[in-house]
Amino acid sequence: MECNLAEARLFRAPGRINLMGDHTDYNGGLVLPAAIDYETRILCVPSERVKLESLDVEGTVDLSAAGDEGCVEGWGRYIAGILKVLDERGRKPQGLTGVIDSSVPVGRGLSSSAALEVAFATAACALAGFELEPLELAEVCREAEERVAGVQCGIMDQAVAILAEEGTATLLDCATLKTSQIPIPPWLSVIAIDSGVERSLAGSSYNRRRRECEEALSAVQSYLPEIRTLSEIGEDRLDEAITYLDELHAHRLRHVITENARVLELALVLSRGAPEPDAATEEELRSIYAASQASLVDEYEAGHPNTNKLVEIAMEMEGCLGARQTGAGWGGSIVVIARSDAARDVVPSIAERYLNATGKTASALICAPAGGASEITGIMNQPKPT
Repeated sequence: MECNLAEARLFRAPGRINLMGDHTDYNGGLVLPAAIDYETRILCVPSERVKLESLDVEGTVDLSAAGDEGCVEGWGRYIAGILKVLDERGRKPQGLTGVIDSSVPVGRGLSSSAALEVAFATAACALAGFELEPLELAEVCREAEERVAGVQCGIMDQAVAILAEEGTATLLDCATLKTSQIPIPPWLSVIAIDSGVERSLAGSSYNRRRRECEEALSAVQSYLPEIRTLSEIGEDRLDEAITYLDELHAHRLRHVITENARVLELALVLSRGAPEPDAATEEELRSIYAASQASLVDEYEAGHPNTNKLVEIAMEMEGCLGARQTGAGWGGSIVVIARSDAARDVVPSIAERYLNATGKTASALICAPAGGASEITGIMNQPKPT
């Protein structure tokens, strides 16, 4: 697909890794994700229709500028969904022709779909001269994914892809949508390790867990009608709320409430800004991550034998300060935090032991915390991320 580079504009949006706070976003809770230096880019020019091709996966898109005419499959469904929601928000029809490339791995819990949605929505709005507040743009992308993919997703992935600042994690209250940027100290490296077990949100237990949380909330509201989300219950009322639930729903509630507390604990540890971690700080980090992993597996039942094994192996490595499942669960990736001086030695050791234990190959990305979506200027000098 040819583009006139004299008129071309380049837009990007990052993937993300969640340091802490899984399955809390759609329960009105707290999350602490970081955008990563693996991203989706769209190089495009204005045109009458929306015509896109990908340099990474098969398929093309050919749609009307409003997204209401044309046939799409696969990743093109996200493009059509974004166009339709933007049309409902009042964006004037404006086509674009371009190419997409991405370094965000697909199906590994690093929000490849959100990176595509945000990159395209940013481009579509810019070319149409249509402005939305950052969180409204995030909601457009979230709504499109929910419609198109059948996934009842929270707003975390899209929000961090827009709001993130380089060198930080984003503390997001998903009830109020208030954010704070938490610096990630230079002595800490964040590593995403793919288990080799793919999962599809729509085909996994993700939507079932959402229903179970909704059922738990409904049951609690029969006794505590002022409660609007599970996260509002808080640790101080957890024991009381559990008495209104059966065992399964009590497990789900306990995870949500304790995971919110762990988000705050981790944000506090990182915010201290210590030039180097002391033994007490390292132990705090290990304790927070171990508790989160246990809760995801035992309380929320979102684990998988392969990711559980990866976490177990990682936590035995010298220099590893924490490991846990990340993303929706039931496969995908784990997140590892390690001392920066040990990170590159930790990765091959984990991969070797995991291969011996499971017969599967683990692939790892050492991630630098990146900024949110943007337009890139000086495009002729911009290399693709590796």
